[in-house]
Amino acid sequence: NVVVAVLSYLGYNMDDAIIINKSSVDRGLFRAMFFRPYKIEETKYIGGQSDVIGIPDKSVAGYRSEDAYRFLEEDGIIYPTAHVDSGDVLVGRVSPPRFVSAIDKFRLGIQKQVESSIECRIGESGVVDSVFVTSTADGNKYVSLKVRQDRRVEIGDKFGPRSGQKGV
Repeated sequence: NVVVAVLSYLGYNMDDAIIINKSSVDRGLFRAMFFRPYKIEETKYIGGQSDVIGIPDKSVAGYRSEDAYRFLEEDGIIYPTAHVDSGDVLVGRVSPPRFVSAIDKFRLGIQKQVESSIECRIGESGVVDSVFVTSTADGNKYVSLKVRQDRRVEIGDKFGPRSGQKGV
């Protein structure tokens, strides 16, 4: 339980400021969990082409470094409890190239695949909380996962009790 007193500090008006004990914050007071959802689908396109969820091959256009794919399991999906940083791939996916002209199709013979994996957002990090694999109504493979980020209290966070007296 938190005891909140609405009063002035040393006789001066603090303009809606809140003073919190540092040792209480270090022990976990006002700590919050932020969940970032990620979703990806293995889409089927006209002409028999489809996306493939898995670890991309090095010959794929747009291949990232091996370090980016280090958390992926054999099925191309990250495992729960993995500690990820920005740029780490969460689900590997390879897509067929789109908007290729007819001349390029004859020149290439076999169309090259394009890397279209989902990665952790820039500037964010956290722990993979849950991974859910299912299929859509169309029969496409669907992967949904959540990345959990532990957030501590910082200067500038806004607090408010039930009485509505807000403070920063």
